[in-house]
Amino acid sequence: MAEVITLEQADINFSYSAFLPDVVRVLAAGCDIDAQGRVCHVATVAGNSFQGTLTWCSARHDERIAKDALARVFWPAHLEQIEGLVPINRLLPLDAVDHSINLFETVPRSWSRQFRVLDRAQALWHQLPPSKQALFNEVFWDSKCFRHYIAIPASTNSHHNGWGGNLRHAVEMAEHAERIALDVEGVSSDLLVLAGLLCNAPQADAYAWKEGQWVLAGPAVIQATRQRFKKRLTAILERRPALLTDGERKILWQILFGHPGGRELSVQAPMLALETEILRMADRLSCVVNLQGQGGLQ
Repeated sequence: MAEVITLEQADINFSYSAFLPDVVRVLAAGCDIDAQGRVCHVATVAGNSFQGTLTWCSARHDERIAKDALARVFWPAHLEQIEGLVPINRLLPLDAVDHSINLFETVPRSWSRQFRVLDRAQALWHQLPPSKQALFNEVFWDSKCFRHYIAIPASTNSHHNGWGGNLRHAVEMAEHAERIALDVEGVSSDLLVLAGLLCNAPQADAYAWKEGQWVLAGPAVIQATRQRFKKRLTAILERRPALLTDGERKILWQILFGHPGGRELSVQAPMLALETEILRMADRLSCVVNLQGQGGLQ
């Protein structure tokens, strides 16, 4: 994602579909009625390093084609650009969660310019098995939720405190955890990556953008957002129980919420899972390296 590809680049042959994303995120959309009574749509979209303004006609207006929506592009056999617009066959909004889409490939430049971090996040998602890719997409299919996750910091006055610090910290945790676990038997690297990407998600909604900076709410609001996230995650797994085994769910709950599978810890807490211990090490390592590299604050 280091470079955004547009149709103006003469050295790129866009007849090859490898350069064209199947799924895009809508940045802006509008429509008009032509002389034949057809609805003529115009939408600026971005996806997998491509950005352009598409146009097509249909019998009726589709209100689902709106800012931040995900949509599938039906490309013509031959691409051309007319007055800055790229005619296509159709743009179909995606209502249901599509588990095959790497959501990190749909992040536009207006959300984040951490291109290398996004590339690493894409790679981490791709290496997950289909069930865990599906769980991630179920959690972050809502565009507002995903955009918030991409933009927020990991803290307001400590490590990874800049715009997008949460994603950078999550990627580093997942990568560190994989390396730590290389010589540890009986550890699920897939679960480590998923848990690393989700680690700070329970309190993401506690951050708000106010007066040009991110502000973290107080403990009561943080706790409330964690509870809401837990309920949402529980509902997803009740609807699609095959996404995690019972053992994986207990470990993920221990990592995200501090207790396994929704049961509160007793006074004599059970031994933590290896994955939980490894994620804690990875979390600490990411924090320390970031603080040392940034001289304390970013």
